[in-house]
Amino acid sequence: MKLHFIGTSSAKTSLKRFHSSIILKDKDFTLLVDAGEAITKALLHQYIYFNSINSILISHLHSDHSSGLPALITQMHLDKRQAPLFIYANINIIERLQDVLYQSYLFQSRLGFQLNFIAFENGIPFSINEKISITAKRNSHLDKYIENDTKKQLNFESSSFLISFENHKIHFTADIGGYDDLNSFQSELPTLLITEISHISFDDILTIADKPFPHKILLTHYSDEDKSQLDNFIKNLSDEFEDKIVIAEDGLILNFSS
Repeated sequence: MKLHFIGTSSAKTSLKRFHSSIILKDKDFTLLVDAGEAITKALLHQYIYFNSINSILISHLHSDHSSGLPALITQMHLDKRQAPLFIYANINIIERLQDVLYQSYLFQSRLGFQLNFIAFENGIPFSINEKISITAKRNSHLDKYIENDTKKQLNFESSSFLISFENHKIHFTADIGGYDDLNSFQSELPTLLITEISHISFDDILTIADKPFPHKILLTHYSDEDKSQLDNFIKNLSDEFEDKIVIAEDGLILNFSS
């Protein structure tokens, strides 16, 4: 199994890096996690063929995590895709994604391939294929927006994921609200934590790193302006953490043995 960082930037658009997104790949199967603005260019930059993607998992509806979905499906159509595409999202937001595609004139009857929308619920594991299982948990990232929903029409679902395959468990956070969200899957003893760094502090990272699990922490979802401060944080880590905490960069690939 291979994990490929397609983008590591925060919501702030960068000329150097793409918005936060990863791919999990195993032989002939490819899962894309999040599809923000310019995901098509990000995939081309990493030499990922659009139609090699079998499934897409969306964490929440912020534009840097989901707004590239219509463009990606358009490119799949233009590349004459025939294989079905599976799109996974929380049960409370999946209809919103369907509406976005409909409003983008991406009609099922004209695509040439089947779009399968699959809703997941928090805390209930679901299988992506015969090897990959995922459990989602709601995090607090969007809670600060609830009071602004004067029309009471929105759902504020933002998911963190436990991605399990073979003997590996990865806790992946696209966006979170604070330190408590880093502990969502502590009871599962994840070996790897991939966390955004835009909405938590360096002290939060050191606190979670002081625990026996996860064994390694990869930091992503950071702006260009924050990079120097992040580099300085890594440079000044104590010996016990210098190999445990790492900055992820676009194009980084991790290989997992069976």
